[in-house]
Amino acid sequence: MKPLLLAALLLSLPRPTPGAGIAPLEPLPEPVAARYARALKLDGVGKNRLKRVHVRRNLEYIRRGDLALTLDFYSPTKQPRRLPCIVVITGGGFSARTPANFAPFAAHLASQGFATACIGYRGRPGHTYQATIRDTKAAVRFVRKNADKLGVDPDRLGAMGQSAGGHLAAMLAVSDGVSVYETDAGDADVSSRIQAAVSFAGVFDFISRLKDGGHQQHGLATKRKTNGEWIGQPFSESSAAWQEASPISHLDRTDPPLLLVHCRSDRTVPVEQTEQMIAALEKLSARSRSIIFEEGGGHGITAARDVNQRAWAATVRFFKEILTVAEWRFRR
Repeated sequence: MKPLLLAALLLSLPRPTPGAGIAPLEPLPEPVAARYARALKLDGVGKNRLKRVHVRRNLEYIRRGDLALTLDFYSPTKQPRRLPCIVVITGGGFSARTPANFAPFAAHLASQGFATACIGYRGRPGHTYQATIRDTKAAVRFVRKNADKLGVDPDRLGAMGQSAGGHLAAMLAVSDGVSVYETDAGDADVSSRIQAAVSFAGVFDFISRLKDGGHQQHGLATKRKTNGEWIGQPFSESSAAWQEASPISHLDRTDPPLLLVHCRSDRTVPVEQTEQMIAALEKLSARSRSIIFEEGGGHGITAARDVNQRAWAATVRFFKEILTVAEWRFRR
């Protein structure tokens, strides 16, 4: 083939994206940024930072038969060096979720100088706890394996989530090397270990949560039913599966630091879950900590503006401390 003809042919071909399956960064659309800012109750400074966030949407991190599980990747506008990355996990009663469910949280963390990977995952109905936890590990492995393409430091990965997502973030922190979760969980040659985790209103011990009607939580019978659907069997205090699904069953001294955030007024996941978990963690390491808001809030952190702002400030400080993030400077 003549050189000029070959050159013309090559120019006509579609240009590849940066790395297989890695789409280019795009600015977060202004209406989307404004909607996220309202959801997070941000002040003027927070709104301005959010406008500078960029996103790569719908990155397939693993394929399960005909189902493509995806994540949305958020990043600050400028990346002078590799960034620590936070895997952001939505809640939702352990049902199947998409990245859109927790997008404002992922974008907000990105506005503070982190990369974030907001993930979807399998859940009830149709999939049990082992499948969901394996999906979260597959997402960590995808980010670590593609660190060069994403501009991420593979040695500084964290996770955060709320409610069911808080459980999954904690499980990522404490289940490194637990074989039942490492099987069928992405590239086995890549580590699924994370270096820090934050859990908002997470479930850490299913047995103590559901064994009686105490702790003033609502809908105990319904929780036993829906949680049992995710565990794959009816509730039983002696069940190995219910214990295996509880992060508190997997603690050891090698676990990374955790920050547990809860509101005393939570009637969905009782605050005793955080109190029991932090007591167990403190016996193993002094690096983990908890914050319990005695007034306001409810289930989750966005219910009250004051609680919301304090919880997010603590989250950002924790991740910056543990993952050694330098302060970022944004033009106002």
